[in-house]
Amino acid sequence: MIESDERLKHEGTRLNSIKIDKSLLSKLNDILLDLGFSVQSKKSVYEFNRYYKGSSNSLVIVYNSGSVVLRNFDPYYLVERLYVNNGIFIGCDEAGKGEIYGSIFCACVCLKATELNFLISSGVKDSKELDDDKINSLAELIKTKALFIKVVKISPELIKSSNKLNLNGLLTNAYTKCLTACYDFLIRSNFYLETVTAIIDQYDLKECIKLSEKFPKLLYVEKAERFPIVSCASIIARYYYLNEANKKQKWEK
Repeated sequence: MIESDERLKHEGTRLNSIKIDKSLLSKLNDILLDLGFSVQSKKSVYEFNRYYKGSSNSLVIVYNSGSVVLRNFDPYYLVERLYVNNGIFIGCDEAGKGEIYGSIFCACVCLKATELNFLISSGVKDSKELDDDKINSLAELIKTKALFIKVVKISPELIKSSNKLNLNGLLTNAYTKCLTACYDFLIRSNFYLETVTAIIDQYDLKECIKLSEKFPKLLYVEKAERFPIVSCASIIARYYYLNEANKKQKWEK
């Protein structure tokens, strides 16, 4: 049972949560101690440990399930040290949500860590910080380096006709298709799944929890575009969105 947000909230504080693989709890303990956190008394049998850093009023509560709640501490620094340069990454992000027309494209990109480092040096970052020409050139480069890419389109017609699911539910369905395709590819290609880490931009907490139950090594993180693997997915999704938008503009002329 995760401690309620209301008990953790204080004026001027920031709350975040992530889910990590339970096998990494001991490594996470070492990282937090190295970062200057001290261990505090547990307040629940569900807790693995809780950590406090007085200089920044930062609190990290780690649960036996792998759930981690962070107050005044950016999860980026933990995830980076837990996973960077290890194994295979899958990044998930969408483009088109919030636009005034067009479809939403959900993308998952699967890359080896070595190829991801090359793409970082080539200028990969959040697609919102790139112009259309750079999106197109980086997308073509990502396609040559990726182990696997899966894109699922959510059309305006599907959004309007869906009676049972809201937009977040449709996103979950799309990401389920993308991630299933990625993992099926890795299994067929004889990759060791314990080395695979998937990161998704947290679009809705409840829906992301549903996804993590299907894909146990999936991390859902707010503003995950900071992670280069998610930036790759963001670029691919934006690339497909722009291609459809350009075709529509040409058709209307």
